[in-house]
Amino acid sequence: MMNTDGSNRVQVTTSNEEEGYPVFSPDGKYLLPGTNYDGENNAIQNWNLTIIPADGQQYNVTDGADSRVIQLKVKGSDMLQENCDDLMTWR
Repeated sequence: MMNTDGSNRVQVTTSNEEEGYPVFSPDGKYLLPGTNYDGENNAIQNWNLTIIPADGQQYNVTDGADSRVIQLKVKGSDMLQENCDDLMTWR
């Protein structure tokens, strides 16, 4: 995260895996980063999706590493990875 002029850059995530494609919630209070990327040879990509507060603090988004992080799971499943095409949106 950073100020709109690019100053005061702060790393807000850490993990044991690759992270990417963060998206702010519509109200700007949360951030949804993709982690634990598992790409295939085609357009399908799999990510673990997590939600963290957009408060400038650092969060470990590795599964189970930080109790402040919400790990998203497929409804009715213990599966963490979700298919994604690089574009994540809140709805």
